[in-house]
Amino acid sequence: MDLKLHVDFCFSCPGGRVVAAGWSQNPRPALMIHAGSASLPPAHLVRFARRDLRSLEPFGYLAVFDLSDHPDALDDPSEDIFLAVGAEHSRIGGARLSSDARSMVEIGVDEAFFALLRLMAGGAVPMPDRALSGPVITRIRAARALPAEAETHALSVDLGQVAGAGQGVASGWFLPTAATQGALHALAFDDRQLARVTMAQGAVARTDLAAYADRYVYGGRDGWLAAFRFAGPASGAARLLVMLPGQLAESGVIHPLTQVAAPQIARLLVEARLWQEDPEGADALHRATLTASDAPAIALPDSPPLPDDAPLLLILDHDLAAPDLRDVLRRVAQATGRAIDLHLLRPTLTPDLRDAIAGTARECPQPVRIVACTPQPPVAAEGPALLVYARSSVLFHLAGRLPVRGDVPGHDLQVLALDVLASLPGGAGRIASRFGTDRPAFLCWGDAARLLPALAPLLGDALVPESAFRQLAAQMDAAGRLEILPADPTGFHAGDQGPFAAPLFDSLTGHDFDALSARLVQEDAR
Repeated sequence: MDLKLHVDFCFSCPGGRVVAAGWSQNPRPALMIHAGSASLPPAHLVRFARRDLRSLEPFGYLAVFDLSDHPDALDDPSEDIFLAVGAEHSRIGGARLSSDARSMVEIGVDEAFFALLRLMAGGAVPMPDRALSGPVITRIRAARALPAEAETHALSVDLGQVAGAGQGVASGWFLPTAATQGALHALAFDDRQLARVTMAQGAVARTDLAAYADRYVYGGRDGWLAAFRFAGPASGAARLLVMLPGQLAESGVIHPLTQVAAPQIARLLVEARLWQEDPEGADALHRATLTASDAPAIALPDSPPLPDDAPLLLILDHDLAAPDLRDVLRRVAQATGRAIDLHLLRPTLTPDLRDAIAGTARECPQPVRIVACTPQPPVAAEGPALLVYARSSVLFHLAGRLPVRGDVPGHDLQVLALDVLASLPGGAGRIASRFGTDRPAFLCWGDAARLLPALAPLLGDALVPESAFRQLAAQMDAAGRLEILPADPTGFHAGDQGPFAAPLFDSLTGHDFDALSARLVQEDAR
């Protein structure tokens, strides 16, 4: 019998991983990698039959070696590494380590390619970079897909959704046979990017599937949930690829993803918490939809100093009744003496809101005008302006604390936080540490030209714009560029009007969902 080790492809990945693919007739090859001073067995080894070898025996292999504890092993591209079985060695030149990944994606046998995708989906191998993602997506689309129902399995994707910022969710069910029992793996892809999908298999009770028990293995909790996040906004037709255990000759079951608004993604994640018995599993799904917590340090653009009479760019979440907007704007105008450019965080400017703004403009000596009415804050200011963000209910309570005409803020961002500690001896100094965790109501202000570019990247994860301002404040606090001022909440009543006060599910609002997202990000950062 030929016991030689045949190495078709061998390449390195970020994080000190080396992947080797090939075949051997040895049923238990004692694979080793020798790189620099390191000699290690594979951390993962997958064996499978290959159609090109015309045998049902699992001669094919895919091995992953973890050299992360030996950072010098792959430092010198001019040095070769060796794959070995016993005394037999295969030399791998340094050039192959950087080029074989693309070669394997383009011409490797299907079984090895889809074994590699499963290891990527499971986290054993890093996801491909942007340059390699295109060929991977092309190959997935060109490969033969599995039917949703066959003798070996029945798999359904009941729901698959993706939001514009790239977060997505899916749900369905899976019934295997004895030959296909095991873990599902999944990837999401669109026209230019791939994403690893976190799956919670067996997470949902599906007693409605009992009728399939005579054909498949029915367990009662055969529903699955999935979540993911693309690195960038969804582009083109997005798809979910669900890869079944033991089915390496085909890609898997591919299902289109419907583009929806971010609150719909959040709503399903909230419902998933109710369906699951495992809170940590629900947290894992939620985490999968968030961007990485290792955000770069905040960078504010340079801008000339604000003039003393700079107008207010008031980014307002009007959470009171529409006619109350007139009183809110009047209080701000009287308290500050500044002109007001109003950016109203509403999807439409209703007649009641328009009348309230017009009424204030008639009453106030300084200009009051509406510059935009949209649920998202602006990404840039038209001219020099003092940005103020607040809910109307907070402004009703604290308009008198805003910088008046002639005052220039002494910090990049100043936050006025309503906190019960404000009225207690020594409590004011503890408000900063509570701002991110207890999430008190607040308003904030600073130079619009400097703050808006820093705010824009934070809006993708936020269901409500206030959460992006809160995250901006946290980042600036870490950089020592924030001042948090205490305000006594006695007499404050939060509003319950407007799109951001509407419940997502039962009484849980977008503010509550964003608070949970922030908690998960903070836990990951520790």
